Amino acid sequence: MKKVIITLVIFLSVIKVNDSFSQLPNQNMYLLKNLNQHYTSTLYAAVWGYKADNGREYAILGCPTGTAFVDVTDSANIIEVDYLTGVTSSWREMKTYSHYAYIVSEGNNSRLQIVDLQYLPDSVHLVKVWNYTGYTNTHSISQAGHYLYLNGGNATPNGA
Repeated sequence: MKKVIITLVIFLSVIKVNDSFSQLPNQNMYLLKNLNQHYTSTLYAAVWGYKADNGREYAILGCPTGTAFVDVTDSANIIEVDYLTGVTSSWREMKTYSHYAYIVSEGNNSRLQIVDLQYLPDSVHLVKVWNYTGYTNTHSISQAGHYLYLNGGNATPNGA
């Protein structure tokens, strides 16, 4: 009987956790602001940080229909400063190098978006959507030094 009760408690706990976005202990972190401008039935994807030469700090957030650029420099005044649309996808990942952001997605024909961040906090500029024959999407992106690695793409003859 004790095993049945324990199993039932675990089962109900798992169901409750899956049905709610419960808070874990804060682990020395505090919620400063909850931005949810781009929520659809698809949740958000990755987030990446960028620190501009002038010291301002930004969060780059992968959204279902694009990428949000959020100024987090002043913790009392966190605001989205720009939004770059992209193909609809539940997966979007980004990395930065110098004053550029490189954004990939698994969405059809998403390719590689190259974004100039030097105009922040006023705006971001889409420099180019990079492409080559047979390449249309990427699962993830890595950066080491001045090299970018596109992982899990659909390039001809195969992805990285």
